[in-house]
Amino acid sequence: MGKTEEEEIRKTLETFLDGLRTLDYDKISETFYREGLSVGVSRDQSQISHVLRHHWKEMGERERAKGEDFSNATVHWKIRSLNIIGNSASVIIDLAFGTRLEAGEKITERYIDFYHMLKTHDKWVIVNKIYPTNIDVKRKQEMDEWPIIP
Repeated sequence: MGKTEEEEIRKTLETFLDGLRTLDYDKISETFYREGLSVGVSRDQSQISHVLRHHWKEMGERERAKGEDFSNATVHWKIRSLNIIGNSASVIIDLAFGTRLEAGEKITERYIDFYHMLKTHDKWVIVNKIYPTNIDVKRKQEMDEWPIIP
């Protein structure tokens, strides 16, 4: 029996987010459209910023040149909302990146990401990612209560 559309979307997101966790450009490019955009509002709310997929390749190269080791990096996520219509999907996820420590884990970044995806042939691809920079305090507190997954 084949996978459901939701399972295929989850697998695409899992591969992409694991790629972000380690800045593995092969995983990112497998799942994120080559001309897709990652878009957000600057922290001071003054402008919209965007990057193309190759941004993550450059970031990974830069971090590795500085000696960055991603072996202890962690990622946790859960779907808040998933809508599928035909070969289009819109997904909102809660997302946390962290670092594995001897005494457990330290969460270093939390986001809510919005993904727009299209299915070509038998493969879901992320064509756009939008991330807010100003998560409200109540939502941040809810995210702080997430269970830590080993």
